[in-house]
Amino acid sequence: MSKPREPSRSLVPVEDVTGGEKLSDWLETVRCRLRLRSHCAMHRAISAQTGLKYDTVHKALTPSTGAKRLRGEIVECLQSWLREAASGEALDIPDELRGEPAENLHGSMPALLKLMGTKQAVYERVGRETGIRPGTIRRYFQQCGPVKTAPLVVVRCVRELQALAEEGAPAAHASPPRGRRGQTNALARLATEALREWRRSGGCPEMESRYRALRRDLIADCHARLQVAAGA
Repeated sequence: MSKPREPSRSLVPVEDVTGGEKLSDWLETVRCRLRLRSHCAMHRAISAQTGLKYDTVHKALTPSTGAKRLRGEIVECLQSWLREAASGEALDIPDELRGEPAENLHGSMPALLKLMGTKQAVYERVGRETGIRPGTIRRYFQQCGPVKTAPLVVVRCVRELQALAEEGAPAAHASPPRGRRGQTNALARLATEALREWRRSGGCPEMESRYRALRRDLIADCHARLQVAAGA
């Protein structure tokens, strides 16, 4: 996160911020545009960005409190993020606070099964690379499950694995599964990208966990190739 903005003492009428729209509807639109996992996640992000206490932000942006005005620094923070999102810029919001509808992951399962063979193997692989428990990963893939939003780190991991499968990585039944140069090169590329993301994040634990998991997979893959070559 960047350095918190200087506090603002101004108060902005809610109707000026929302353009006359209901605050609850406007906030939901903002949450979706910023790809924030929940309203509480949005409040945490604003708190970290502005230096305001979480309770202060939460109370201000909870429609049931009936607030008529919003603190200027909250308005400025949200408007700045909306401008950046509209222009395609990267947002200074931790990935763990952001996500996408879990249903966006469902169409990736056929490709992931081709790569890993079973759903449990998929859950364990994604969990290993993101630091999230496989049981939690499974809930993101449930068609009618209670979890509606998947963390952005999970979405990115699933899409990268899907791309790996579509690039021609060996099918789950191939033998030996780790003895192909194409998969080794793909794992090396993913590990390099994960390392860059971890460094850009300033040391995010989830990014570190994902990088280290990919690095372990890459080392195991190289070791398997060496064993195959030694036995040839």
